[in-house]
Amino acid sequence: RSVLIPGAYIVSRVRDQQYEKQTLLNLGRFHSNTARSFIEGSGKIYKNDDLAIDYYRLILTLGDKPDDIDALSGIGQIYYNRKEFASAAREYNKIIDKFPKKVQGHAGLLNTYIEIWKQNNDPRMVIATHRHIRSLGLEEDLPMYLLAKLAGFYIDLDQDDLRIKYQVDPVDAVSGIDIKDFTSENKAGQYR
Repeated sequence: RSVLIPGAYIVSRVRDQQYEKQTLLNLGRFHSNTARSFIEGSGKIYKNDDLAIDYYRLILTLGDKPDDIDALSGIGQIYYNRKEFASAAREYNKIIDKFPKKVQGHAGLLNTYIEIWKQNNDPRMVIATHRHIRSLGLEEDLPMYLLAKLAGFYIDLDQDDLRIKYQVDPVDAVSGIDIKDFTSENKAGQYR
């Protein structure tokens, strides 16, 4: 066998109304790809976020899986990449509402809040979300890139500013750990 038209098999499955989850996920990931060759350059530009969202929503609707974690996080990631952080947070919160012990929703939400913090310099949502993740025991399951990003967040925090401007106690009431300790743990590489 030889491939005559790349992707023709997948497209024919959708055209024939065979809405398999994996096929739709692959199409969503393909069209939301952020690789440079998908976004710029000569030739065809394949990136189409709206089409990717449509494929993910097919899983939620026609696939009869309204709470599918992969589809919801795929939509959330597209909004995150577009810098539509409120919409991304909404999608990740849907996952958390249905699956409070799954790390995907919490990781996406924390990642989104860190980006919002970079824009508005208000660390309260990041700190509250991180403390909630710790209280659930999910911190060990966070992806490495997010732990590194979180370490950078704590290193960049000004504790005096935190206490005065935002009236946030830098000591976690649940664990008793000071924000400095979060930073020390992250610097020392005690996270996976």
